[in-house]
Amino acid sequence: MTRLTASLMTVLMLTTGAVSASSTGSKTAETERESLKAGDFSIKTGTNASEENGAGTKTGNLQKIEVDSSNIRVIERTQNQEKTVKKGEPATTCETPSGSLAASLPLADPSVITEWRPIFHFGNTRGIRLPDVQLSEDGSVLAIAETTGAHNGANGTRLVLLNTCTWEAIRVLYYDFKVSKIAFLPSSKNMALLKEKQSILKQGQGIVAVNLETGKEICAADVENEAEISCMCGMKDTIFLARKDKAEIIAYRMIGDELKATHIQTAERVSAMSATPDGAFLGAVSAKTMTFFKLSDLKKYSAENVSLNWAPVQVRFLDSQSNYVLSPESSRNTSAVLIRGGRKIEFAGRSAGYVLTSHDGKTLYAGYQVNGQIDRVDPVSTEVLETVKLEQIKPQTIGDLRNVFYLENRKSLLCIDTNGNIYMTTRPENERRWKKAVLMTAKK
Repeated sequence: MTRLTASLMTVLMLTTGAVSASSTGSKTAETERESLKAGDFSIKTGTNASEENGAGTKTGNLQKIEVDSSNIRVIERTQNQEKTVKKGEPATTCETPSGSLAASLPLADPSVITEWRPIFHFGNTRGIRLPDVQLSEDGSVLAIAETTGAHNGANGTRLVLLNTCTWEAIRVLYYDFKVSKIAFLPSSKNMALLKEKQSILKQGQGIVAVNLETGKEICAADVENEAEISCMCGMKDTIFLARKDKAEIIAYRMIGDELKATHIQTAERVSAMSATPDGAFLGAVSAKTMTFFKLSDLKKYSAENVSLNWAPVQVRFLDSQSNYVLSPESSRNTSAVLIRGGRKIEFAGRSAGYVLTSHDGKTLYAGYQVNGQIDRVDPVSTEVLETVKLEQIKPQTIGDLRNVFYLENRKSLLCIDTNGNIYMTTRPENERRWKKAVLMTAKK
């Protein structure tokens, strides 16, 4: 097993199957050889471990993080190896765009195909353990943080990077700390990870920036006073954390191999953040106010009233910083709101907590709680142009939606439900009905 230097966190990069034989049962000699061929590693933070984690604290005399990698399958790549498209289902794969993030992250071993699916846990931890899932700015990479380790033991994180054009795992990265939030850093191959406090590993809360091609840590910092975080956002070389316990945003700017923290005071507690379409400003919203901060100097630029009686959990900008959509928590019996040039327009129906937008702001999908309904809405007139009810599309899947993304290059909706079903739905050109293709189901 390769160990990084003491200035780096314990990171293990997997491009194939089982990680720990002790957690998945004994392997056959053939399986063992295949695993070793593509790089099979185990995470050990046992009594002899003395590695430095991302927040700069030692992890000596600790428990082993038990990693079950039975949900990862590795097969030899052969010529003309294409997935069979079932009758009535849309095609699930396409060519990876040459200038995309997925294309810039080459496979560690092109001779094999690595497939991942979530694990469905039973007992006290019933369900899938995916604390965060994010789509890259260009839509070519889906990043999934999966918690590893026993329910009562030490926890780590498996970071899975899926190519949304082929649905192969580009990288499977392992970290010896538990991640709660992730964020891509646009125009780079980097990602921010928010690390949770774990007393059992003597780890404090921290922010870690990693390179997605190597899996290695670039820089890291402690989160002061172990603040309660409501949301995280990445912009170029800066990572923003909004505090839930006070009216403050902490901005971590990457300077070489360091993260320099700047504390930004806000009028109210920020509940959602996003970069503006031009990438020049951070939009931070509370129940009352949308505030814009310049990325160049992190100073307040402007603010406008939104006057809501609920705190938004999502902000999506359309074609400019003057036009955006705010979504409430899905548990609230209320609708999302479109702000266009200062005018507030409510969508009809109970919001499912998300709205999806295209890069140009001309395509807008609003999600609702009933029947998994999603409306395609004209972002100017707010006229409903089309309605799809996910629960009525075959093949049927059981589970409430937990993540929905818009794949712009596929004109498709990508859905992840609470039972670990991951599927894509689209309306093929010149067809009236939406079609659904299940990409993967949970390993039970």
